Amino acid sequence: MRSEYNGLKALILKENPSAFNIHCFAHQLQLALVTMASKHAEIETFFTLVNKVVNVVGRSAKQCDLLQEKKRLEVVESLNLGEISSELSKSLQKKDQDIVNAMKLVKINDMFIPLGRSRRNTQEITNLHHFRVDFFYAIIDMQIQELNDRFSEVNSNLLLCVACLCPDNSFSAFNKDRLIQLCEYYPKDFKPIEILALKEQIQTYIIDMRTHKDFEGLQGLSDLTKTLVVTKKHEVYPLVYRLVTLALILLVATATVERVFSAMKIVKNQLRN
Repeated sequence: MRSEYNGLKALILKENPSAFNIHCFAHQLQLALVTMASKHAEIETFFTLVNKVVNVVGRSAKQCDLLQEKKRLEVVESLNLGEISSELSKSLQKKDQDIVNAMKLVKINDMFIPLGRSRRNTQEITNLHHFRVDFFYAIIDMQIQELNDRFSEVNSNLLLCVACLCPDNSFSAFNKDRLIQLCEYYPKDFKPIEILALKEQIQTYIIDMRTHKDFEGLQGLSDLTKTLVVTKKHEVYPLVYRLVTLALILLVATATVERVFSAMKIVKNQLRN
């Protein structure tokens, strides 16, 4: 975590290709935006200027009132993108985040390419044309590229597949096809013949779970695993139980964990001093 050993993840994956590690999505979003900003000189200058304005205006109520009275620049596309990125950031930082909803927001943010690139009704290069075509669209392209690089398809699919095991709301997120797809990410744990057997077993499993009183009101995979063992259902559905245990050991970092490490750094510095 201190980056003392470069390429450690590659070495682990060389030994076991199924040793997946999903980095904090909220952190990846931040890195994507920061990287994009640092690659574009005008955007970097813009954020530097905004930081100075906030520092100056934030210290004076009078200056803040004067600034609010000024006419605000209206750029519809940038406002829409800001709202989508904001909702995505909030969703990715929730402690009990809805993985399915978060993945949808990632795709929406990724697919949000402003309309009207080809609509150039005038040859005159105005300020609006410059900021919209030469500036705003270029930034969107860079942001989309960064998002595609950081939010890999494998990690996104893994989280969507794991979410299908969740027992919340009477297993409402259950999806047979995605659970079969989850098995394919672990070829050493599921042989082809076992995947075929799982297709039959999983249908009976979900009916049993939704009608069994002991599985009502469960929250999270941890509760599900404990109840499966207590009721001996892990012996009835061994392949499903294997899926659940694989989901439990999947390394997924969240914003909550990131904040814990930030707090540890503060405590450590105070103790050291």
